[in-house]
Amino acid sequence: MVSTTPGLTISKIPVYASVHVNMFKNLFGVEFDFTPKSLSLLDTLIGAGWPDRNEKYVDYLTLLFGSYLGETIRKEHGGHWTFNDESGFFIRGIGSCGFKAYPFSKIRKRILNGKDESLATYYISLKGLIEADKKILNNSARKIS
Repeated sequence: MVSTTPGLTISKIPVYASVHVNMFKNLFGVEFDFTPKSLSLLDTLIGAGWPDRNEKYVDYLTLLFGSYLGETIRKEHGGHWTFNDESGFFIRGIGSCGFKAYPFSKIRKRILNGKDESLATYYISLKGLIEADKKILNNSARKIS
């Protein structure tokens, strides 16, 4: 599990995300650019590359893909990596309300449970929460002023 990976520190997560980008560019000629659109591509590649849901490489793949998913979320919506013993590594402070996201857990579920755990759907849901929160805050600010 990623939360117990020896030597993993918060400062290394962006490095692992970059390794993911370089690996897929070199192996498959695919450009990942830390955009929400790229998460659909990652979904497709996980489905094609690991259709049998083999647990042999789950920890390694979770580390690389989870780092990428998390950094994509952070680049689009802010937040910062944190760690606790219960949840492992996760992102907190996303959006104005400070939502949390668990990219490593999501990737692990995607690999082991298949396409029902879509990364694109996960991101769309998170983005919807952030946008709804912005609307509530904007409406509240208008009422106060």
